[in-house]
Amino acid sequence: MAQEESSRIPLPKGVTQPRVKPEVAPATFGFVERAERWNSRACMIGFFALLIVEFVANRGLLDMLGFRIGSGLPFEI
Repeated sequence: MAQEESSRIPLPKGVTQPRVKPEVAPATFGFVERAERWNSRACMIGFFALLIVEFVANRGLLDMLGFRIGSGLPFEI
């Protein structure tokens, strides 16, 4: 598609169309599909591990970390 659009737009003076398309190796670092897939898998494992820990301990994560939860807001209306 980019090739089709570039052929319609006239090139500036002194600029020529490349004769050979460069071959670029596929990316292996950064936001690539493989990294995102592994990130998703790790997230799912962590989420279900947290559910199991909360079920076994019969307490929520914030409660286990020492945060006071479930007592409402600290002001009166």
